[in-house]
Amino acid sequence: MTRLTVEIGDSVQARTEDGRSLRFRTRHESLMFGALALSQGRDLSRAELARLLWPEAEAESASISFRQRLCDLRRLLGDALESDRRTIRLHLPGLVTMERRTSGLDSDSALSVCRSLALAADFDRFCGDRGWTSARLARLAEGILQGESATLHAGQASLPDLVSIAQGVENRLEDRLHAALGAATLQLDGPDRRFARSAPSLLGEEVRRRPDLIRALAALFEAAAIACHRDGRWARAVMCQEEAVRLYREAGDSEALSAAEFKQARMAIDIGRFRSGYEAIGRMRQNGELSTRLMALADLNLVFAHSLAGRLRSAHESAMSFRRCPLARDSVLHPWARLNESVLFCRAGRPREAASAILEAQQEIGPPAHPLDHHWHWHQATDVFVCLGDSARTAFTDTLAQRAAEYRQESMTPINRNRFESSVTDLAARSRTQEWLAAVEEAEAVDLASAHEIVMDGVLAAVVR
Repeated sequence: MTRLTVEIGDSVQARTEDGRSLRFRTRHESLMFGALALSQGRDLSRAELARLLWPEAEAESASISFRQRLCDLRRLLGDALESDRRTIRLHLPGLVTMERRTSGLDSDSALSVCRSLALAADFDRFCGDRGWTSARLARLAEGILQGESATLHAGQASLPDLVSIAQGVENRLEDRLHAALGAATLQLDGPDRRFARSAPSLLGEEVRRRPDLIRALAALFEAAAIACHRDGRWARAVMCQEEAVRLYREAGDSEALSAAEFKQARMAIDIGRFRSGYEAIGRMRQNGELSTRLMALADLNLVFAHSLAGRLRSAHESAMSFRRCPLARDSVLHPWARLNESVLFCRAGRPREAASAILEAQQEIGPPAHPLDHHWHWHQATDVFVCLGDSARTAFTDTLAQRAAEYRQESMTPINRNRFESSVTDLAARSRTQEWLAAVEEAEAVDLASAHEIVMDGVLAAVVR
């Protein structure tokens, strides 16, 4: 979509350059779009829009309604609608917005409401002095590198404070934090290139004699890696994690270094570098470099990596190794282990055992606090239905899982996206088109608040069939 003409008066109307009208499903959707069009590419606060559009609803309910309307808009606008966890914006250079005189009361017209929304939800105005600007992030980075930040007063780094700062910044601004730190240490191009020019002085001998300062910088890089990984910026995530490993090694912090190297290997698996990833984890495990908990995590991840690489015997050995470890019944690790074993069972052609593993994990975790908290289990369930050759359930569950991921604004790792897309596509190619599309249409009509129970019922049916 390169050009769009928008008219806002009693209602909101939009036409593409070929004369096609955009069809909005609800008034809320049209008002959101109108506010975005009037904002002329500025960031609007998601939370404030949700509060204003659904003033009588609880915050959580308003947030769910907002995400549903946002997903509908994204289907209409595609990449022109940009969003992160705190803001949305409409980036369309060919946008032409016309305001029309209204026939009714001005306060009730779509034009009046859209104007109010665009003004009240303007992110810069809404955040005021509390917002994290690129200048503040630049000062934070410079302070950390020079040892002059308040959190590093008297040469004592408060790592929890530093990590809290990094994780509390808006996601897209965390990228600026990464750019500021990265430009200083990695000579990256970015919005803060001036740091690259001063890198030699900022990373001089004084800094290298300060292990606490180096550890603080490493902690910030790890926080940036987590943020980038969460947002689907895989190359940046790997780069940040590699820099954290280098800094922990330079600081001589062996415990933090082991944990960071493990995360680095896990990220390698996430982006499809199987061999380097599981070989690194296996090497760390054999050399005794890991704590008891990291040893358990290593076995869990080796089950997953070996299964996807087709090394089923090695995956089975890793699963048995985890069951023998002291943390085998840990309330967090054991459900995770069962989910990874479901991947192994599917690859081994044992879908009923895979379904049982999912149900056991679900039972241990308990009911989700939020209807979409366990939507990752839906992807695993899709894998089971593919293994069973059940076209209707595969199409139905895969559609629900994709809808949930869109609403939660979550990015699937490349390795998981590839494995699900390839298996689902292969089955779709062998299925009857009419049956597949009917299942997709049925899933599109399901209320996501009740979807988890429906999916788990399907998994249970796979066990007893």
